[in-house]
Amino acid sequence: PAPRVHPQIDVRAAGDLLQRTGFAMPVADSETLTVRFGHMMGLVLDLRAMGLGNMLADPGPPLTRAGLMQAMAHFADAADPDGKTAESFVLVHLSGWAPSPTQAKPARRGSATASLAAALKGGVKE
Repeated sequence: PAPRVHPQIDVRAAGDLLQRTGFAMPVADSETLTVRFGHMMGLVLDLRAMGLGNMLADPGPPLTRAGLMQAMAHFADAADPDGKTAESFVLVHLSGWAPSPTQAKPARRGSATASLAAALKGGVKE
C-alpha cells in the first residue's frame, strides 16, 4: 500500500485467509459497483463516509494544493461527455463458520446420487 491508495486483496486470497485462520466452509465473493461522480470532491466525501481514508501509520507527506489541483484536473479529464467520471468499487464479501463438532460437513467428493448433466437437461426425477 502507498499513501492515498487503499490496498486491494484478491478474492481467492481472502478465502484462503479465512481458511488459514480456522474458519470452516469459507466463502469469498466479490461484486463490482460503478459509481459516477460530477466532481472529485463528491468521490472524496463518499470515500470518507465509507471509512476508506488513509489508514497507514505513516501517511507520508501531506497532499499539496498543487497536487490536489492536478488530481482534480485528471479527474475532470476522465469525465464522460455528460461531465461525470465513473469510478469502480469492488466489494469483497467473506463468510465462514466457527468450527464445531455439530457443524454440517460437506459431502464426500463423488458421493452424489444424481448426475449434474442429467439435472441440467431436466432429466432428474425425485
